[in-house]
Amino acid sequence: AEARLAAAVAALPEREREAITLHTQGVPLAEIAARMGTTPDAAGGVLYRAVRRLKGQLGSDADGGQG
Repeated sequence: AEARLAAAVAALPEREREAITLHTQGVPLAEIAARMGTTPDAAGGVLYRAVRRLKGQLGSDADGGQG
């Protein structure tokens, strides 16, 4: 499962990959936005798209197999 997740993250567009990587490291949204040179709202949108894309790629594994 970790290998599938790593492959799915690697396949994300660069900005989505950057945002999700920083997020999983515990970086606050405001700092993610600053590092990406954008607003917190825009960074949140990038994160949202990244999570949706990962869920789509991983299917039911994304929710722990509960659905």
